[in-house]
Amino acid sequence: DEMINSVISIYHTRFEDIGVIFQCNIGRMPPLPESETDVSTILSNALENALHALQNMTIPNRMITLTISEKNAHLLIQVENTIEKPPKFIDGIGVRSIIYYVEKLGGQCHFSVSGNYFTLQIII
Repeated sequence: DEMINSVISIYHTRFEDIGVIFQCNIGRMPPLPESETDVSTILSNALENALHALQNMTIPNRMITLTISEKNAHLLIQVENTIEKPPKFIDGIGVRSIIYYVEKLGGQCHFSVSGNYFTLQIII
């Protein structure tokens, strides 16, 4: 999808500019929901939140992994990034936007922390 590719390309450059390793695992994607703009907004907010978290870290080996795939005709998006310390789950604009658009598309999202990694999982 052209919009998704554009979002990924923009953030790849932004992560590269601050010295963050950005890994993408893009598998087969189902047809996007009616509004590919909504999916692009979700992805942009998720990557922007990770960018802000990674910018403020002082540890080496900062990295983010984006995985997009399809399972049973559902779109799966996972964004996982290193963290220095567990984040405070503040209901910020980016988080509210992700939740709003995921629910608008009939999906679900889950935020979690495990060890030195923050993970956002979305199914639409």
